[in-house]
Amino acid sequence: MAGADPRNDGGDPAPWAAGTPVMTGPRSHWQRPPARVDCAVVGGGIAGVSVLRCLLERGLAAVLLEARWCGFGATGRNAGFIDGASWYRRSGDPDEVGAIAELARINHAHLAEALAGHDVGYLQRGAWMLAVDATEAAEVEAAVERARGASIGATYHRTLPDRLRGYHSGGLFPDGGEVHSLRALRRLAAPWAEAIYPGFAVVGLGAHAHGVTVAGPEGELEADQVVLATNAYTPRLAPDVPIAAVRGQILAAGPLPPGTLDRPAGADHGWQYWRQAADGHVLVGGYRDRALLEEVGFGLEPTARVQEHLDAHLRRLGLAAPVVARWAGTMGFTPDGLPLVGTLPGRPRIHVVAGFNGGGMGLAFESARLLAAQLVDGVAPPAWLRPERFPSGTAPPHAARPHEAQPPPVAPEAPGR
Repeated sequence: MAGADPRNDGGDPAPWAAGTPVMTGPRSHWQRPPARVDCAVVGGGIAGVSVLRCLLERGLAAVLLEARWCGFGATGRNAGFIDGASWYRRSGDPDEVGAIAELARINHAHLAEALAGHDVGYLQRGAWMLAVDATEAAEVEAAVERARGASIGATYHRTLPDRLRGYHSGGLFPDGGEVHSLRALRRLAAPWAEAIYPGFAVVGLGAHAHGVTVAGPEGELEADQVVLATNAYTPRLAPDVPIAAVRGQILAAGPLPPGTLDRPAGADHGWQYWRQAADGHVLVGGYRDRALLEEVGFGLEPTARVQEHLDAHLRRLGLAAPVVARWAGTMGFTPDGLPLVGTLPGRPRIHVVAGFNGGGMGLAFESARLLAAQLVDGVAPPAWLRPERFPSGTAPPHAARPHEAQPPPVAPEAPGR
């Protein structure tokens, strides 16, 4: 990395965007949650806040418990892609692929509706899916055809815009969206702030006949039900859940004039991704494949090895802009690339909405609604999302590809696209 570039020490997510995270303040000013609730949601990212929102709207006495503050993890550290196109690259049952893509489409529509009229950097300009060679080009072209079969007006391009000429070809998907994830989270959380308790780091769960005892370092509360919206951190409270902690890194450069980059893009099976945000900053992430054995775990410090590739990507795009921030975070990966949404086997009072494989903004909002429907109405999520699809003892994946299958104590979800 050339020069003295700003780095994130793990304290402030998405440091390129100034502002106070949701519900921050001196620890002594934070209140304690009530002693008894209908549901305790653990984790203050997009999944946790969205579950809380759904439960409170349905009249349940619900609280959200967050070890740090809302957005400290993945939601405050990702690049803001609201991605649906990558699901059309997924192999397997066409009906299942179509159902996943439809979930992503509904997620995008409902999230956009909830954020309408607010300054959260939301744009829908479509997105590029780029191929690095002829082999990947065949996959991209097939994904375009699948999308067109689902009435998505995707197009395949053998000739690309000047800044993308280093790539073989690409698919343009008009439904791709983007958002400033941390601002979006603040907007979603704001109406329910009185039910959000930062600084409550859940360290244990004790299920019993009448509910679940939720233990923190300074006390306990009783809940009829518990939702783990803890993404990569879920195994700390439920060790048998097959979610692996996989790191990702991003840099921000600029700002540059609006329109410098026409729309978000991903390439090389999702190992590379970038976009220009509404404020002019360019975000570049990925290149985890250059250091697979290193990019695991919960460390929040960016590394020279990956960041040098991100710097080179800026140059490849022909962008001469100062790097204003670099950061890292942790994603939760599952063995099949799909999130876990539903009740944990053998624990009828403990539920999970986690494991978004780097794509939480594209699925978590609607996944939360599905889980809330189970808790309130008894309607189970689709079988391909439920935790029981994995037999007992299933090992989490190791250093999985970002879109191979689709394409903090306890913190919320933490960066991906």
